[in-house]
Amino acid sequence: MKKPNLLKAAGLTAVLMFSIGNVKADIPTHNYQFHVPKDATVFIGDKDHTVFVAGHYLQLHYVPFTPQENVLIAETDTSKIWYYNLKSPKNADGFSYRISRPGGITHVGLFKPRAGTTVKEDSLLVFTEGQLSVANSRTIDHDVTHLAGRNVADIFLNINAQGYLTLPLRQDTVFELFHTRNWQAINTDVNNYFIEPDFHYTVVDENGQPSSNVITVNDKGIITPVGAGTAIVLVYYDAMVCFHTKNVKTKSLFSALWPENTGVFVVSVDAPESSITSNMNLNAHWAQDGTDKTDGVAIDAEHDVLYFEADKGSFPYTFKPEGVTSVLVATPVVGEHITGYNGFRADSVTVNGDGSYTVRLGFGRNIVKLVSATGSTYQVITAKPVTYVISNLTHPDEPFQSGDTVSILFNTLYHPANKMAGIYNMSAGIQYTGFNTNFALILGPGQYTFASRAQEYKVTIPDTLTAKKFTLTNGVIKVKGFGSYYGAHRKITKQNGVPPNLSASVREAYFGALPEIEIRIGVASNLSDIVTDNRINVYPNPFAEYIIINNTTDNGVAVICDLHGKTVLTTTITKGNNRIDTSSLSRGVYILRTGLQTVKIVK
Repeated sequence: MKKPNLLKAAGLTAVLMFSIGNVKADIPTHNYQFHVPKDATVFIGDKDHTVFVAGHYLQLHYVPFTPQENVLIAETDTSKIWYYNLKSPKNADGFSYRISRPGGITHVGLFKPRAGTTVKEDSLLVFTEGQLSVANSRTIDHDVTHLAGRNVADIFLNINAQGYLTLPLRQDTVFELFHTRNWQAINTDVNNYFIEPDFHYTVVDENGQPSSNVITVNDKGIITPVGAGTAIVLVYYDAMVCFHTKNVKTKSLFSALWPENTGVFVVSVDAPESSITSNMNLNAHWAQDGTDKTDGVAIDAEHDVLYFEADKGSFPYTFKPEGVTSVLVATPVVGEHITGYNGFRADSVTVNGDGSYTVRLGFGRNIVKLVSATGSTYQVITAKPVTYVISNLTHPDEPFQSGDTVSILFNTLYHPANKMAGIYNMSAGIQYTGFNTNFALILGPGQYTFASRAQEYKVTIPDTLTAKKFTLTNGVIKVKGFGSYYGAHRKITKQNGVPPNLSASVREAYFGALPEIEIRIGVASNLSDIVTDNRINVYPNPFAEYIIINNTTDNGVAVICDLHGKTVLTTTITKGNNRIDTSSLSRGVYILRTGLQTVKIVK
């Protein structure tokens, strides 16, 4: 077996051993051994589902790994040894392994035999207590520059664009939940061989309290209805250390799901028909020439993110439903590890004179409830804060004038359809009305590293402009690339999988909403404008009881000021992650400075 050099990235090494300690057992014929702590478990799998594509036998994506049975599990004084007698893997990239233990971080990777070797020469892997404790299962890494600029921990589910599932109350009814990490831990950008983290499920009622009165979800993601009513399902996954990703050479920690991205959907069992037409649409302006979204202009619970300026605290979304008597919103409460809810309320809803409703959407997955005389329906809507810097590229630090080229640097936007094996391989870019965004379909900064590299939008103020301000409107994220229709991930099943798509068509659509940008003619950019610095990473933002400052430089001082320049908090920071208690701060907008770096933060 080839010694997996990729393990060294996290301090893990493949170890050659000629004895096995005080094992009191007859050792059967074997060709692989895994030494792990006594409370750890080992899973070995193979992808033996193949499909013939373009003259090659390739593995189906998304079908489960086939477990490989061990021939013996023996104990020493300090560990367990799992013995395997494995035939050649059916997958060209080898067998997958999964080493896990309670409270520790799961280690995953690939291994395969090397011609001419024997068990004593090259087939023993050792995982120590220290290695499995290098992080924990709930470790969260928000730094988008990690994983070669691909560090985004999001999730896709197989519900629908509403995020609303209805089930009958019958004894034989079940629904198999399918989900995938996004970004996937693929081995290469071409092979797309990936290993998923461990997923978990929490079921709560409409008040956000744990409940099993309506449905249950087992550890395999099977939803079973047990009573009439409505429940909310929260899906999250653990962190993992991954050694087979050849496109990520220096950092192998894949974060647990970011809490603001907790998978959220609503389930109603035995619900009456509501006869509601929600009309919750988005970007009809951009869809006039068609769209490759599976649900057209309907707002998408996962693909569409509505970005609001951080100091405004929420996104105002207006729609005009039919057949409703009231509209309520469950605003997300983004915790340290998972999103929660405190019930549906009307205090973030405005009823307009024309019969439309405006809902103010907070940070995370909001749930909008539309109520009629006969029943209700639901829509999950994702909203996130963003900050940006406006600067004059033609005449730096001088007032903006007609003909100047302007830079708008955002922090941080996210790709609406990150790479998924056999489904999405798209590029993305920022788009505003009247200014077309052209970008490379492959190998551009918006394809695999959108969140870390493709945050700048440049535009030239027209020479003919005579007004005192120049406004950018209808901001969206344009996505174009090779793959399936946007929303096709919801059709994946574990039974059928997805074949490699070597002849994918180009798909184009416009997603989400970006803030309207106003550039004042004759005024220079300064600190009174929205400020940020992509070199400093602060999260969560907006924050509540704490912030974490990821400091990539030497020890220093962090200063938090209010918008009048008054210092409200000063603290020393060291290199790495620094958790800062902000519980004493009032709600509002603040400026955080470390050295020459500045970022706007919102409580």
